[in-house]
Amino acid sequence: MDAIEYNNRERLREFGNAPASEMSIRARIAMETLVAIVGVERPCTDEVYNQCVERAIILTDKLIKRLNENV
Repeated sequence: MDAIEYNNRERLREFGNAPASEMSIRARIAMETLVAIVGVERPCTDEVYNQCVERAIILTDKLIKRLNENV
């Protein structure tokens, strides 16, 4: 990993962990994304719910990355 990639990763981590009230921005985005996914899919097992959580985290990280590309 070169210095630019490392710095970009650290900047994303710092942005994602910045507080938004009592939650980090990343945690808040992930929670709201998860609420939307669960509302649509209505998981009935822990396995399906865990898949929804994983998708919410992936979508959150992609969104934060995309938002930082436009800065």
